[in-house]
Amino acid sequence: LEGAKKKFKKNVPLIQVDAHNVVPCWVASDKQEYSARTIRNKINSKLDEYLTEFPPVIKHPYTSKFEPEPIDFDEAIESREADKSVGP
Repeated sequence: LEGAKKKFKKNVPLIQVDAHNVVPCWVASDKQEYSARTIRNKINSKLDEYLTEFPPVIKHPYTSKFEPEPIDFDEAIESREADKSVGP
């Protein structure tokens, strides 16, 4: 994420969130909320329970001799069937 973070302006926050670190909606509230204002405090009150540090990355102990064929991205772009007269 550090590489991606360097591409953002300094005043843009970047927060990494793992799926298990999200407060489930059924834990936060027992009813359907109609706005962020009504559920925000309910979620914030549960954050300490759900926001945990990421475990360290463990290098996979196995190696592979498989080498994928290189991809010619220029050829892939040229081979697509798209109207190239349409601008970005």
